[in-house]
Amino acid sequence: MKIDLEVGIVGASIAGLTAAHALARQGARVHLFERSLHLAERGGSGIMLDAEVACSIAGLATRTHGLRRVLGSRMQTLWTRPLRKMATSWGELYRCLRSRVEDAWIHNGCTVTACECDGSLHFEDGSHRRFDLVVGADGLGSTVRACLAPHFQPEYCGYVAIRGMCESSDWPAHGEVVNLYGRHCHAVLYAPAGPMLNWMCYCNATEAGDLLTDAQGMRHRWSLPPDAVSPDLRKRLLELVDSHMPEAFSRLVRATSGIYLQAIYQGLPDTFVSGRVALIGDAAHVSPPHLGAATSIAYQDVESLCQALGRGDSLQSWGEKRREVVRGEIEVAHRLGQEIQAREHNWDDWDEPRFEAWWQEITGGRQLYFDTPRGSH
Repeated sequence: MKIDLEVGIVGASIAGLTAAHALARQGARVHLFERSLHLAERGGSGIMLDAEVACSIAGLATRTHGLRRVLGSRMQTLWTRPLRKMATSWGELYRCLRSRVEDAWIHNGCTVTACECDGSLHFEDGSHRRFDLVVGADGLGSTVRACLAPHFQPEYCGYVAIRGMCESSDWPAHGEVVNLYGRHCHAVLYAPAGPMLNWMCYCNATEAGDLLTDAQGMRHRWSLPPDAVSPDLRKRLLELVDSHMPEAFSRLVRATSGIYLQAIYQGLPDTFVSGRVALIGDAAHVSPPHLGAATSIAYQDVESLCQALGRGDSLQSWGEKRREVVRGEIEVAHRLGQEIQAREHNWDDWDEPRFEAWWQEITGGRQLYFDTPRGSH
């Protein structure tokens, strides 16, 4: 069924562009409102994707990863597990998605200040406009979500991710996702398409605000970009990595010129839908990044929304069903993060059967998007 609707999409990043393309393809008239004038200039951090999602985006450069390798304190292999992931960079994904969206659909430098359940959007210049459907795709600090669920606040998980990209080397091996497990700390490394290596190191921090303070003394809530990391903060972060991670990883971090920070949050608002307004992507669900699933889940938000609208299902029904699906993914990601960051484990003493039992306990036996049956690798 054709979706004969006038749709206002707040946010023209990954989720918003995906929604615009999918809805327009089914007949909707879409209008994207993006407050930033420089979104295309944003850096290219690594992104993991479901293989089916990656293959559906024409022209997207990716690298296939078929094995997870967990290393201990002496860089020894503790556990391997087959997986099915495809890696790319944020910049590469944005480029491909943006190429599918007409310039005339996007209103850059246009800040939405409020949203009403009847589909009305209010803008910074004092104007307002009403739509048949509003899609909130405006990320972690979503203005649209604040109007739907004003009392919702994502929960800080108690740790931050120090992140960066550097020139790739022979480590990790091609096609492997490497995890380094330490005491209340862990790191992830993989190579997206291209010559760069993406790494993340998760370290506990009771209060993220102290670390997320830029060179001008301004505190940031969600993240701190590379150009805002002062020399003193960089030194502090390097010392933090040195104290928790093997020397080989510390050398890699020190070789990275532009490191940045991301505070880790989690949570779900009570609803994804109110009236004519629906939330997708990070605006709808805030998940720790340990499953590498945020982008794929956003894509699935859009796919399921379009299917529901095409069938004539109520928006409310879609929201309830979709929230329940996403809730399980976030719970697994949160449990995994807390297991590694908060609990005491002597990982070096674990063998593969113990890791397998631990993984089954965390997932509850749930089949995740990247799972491959044992023995199929």
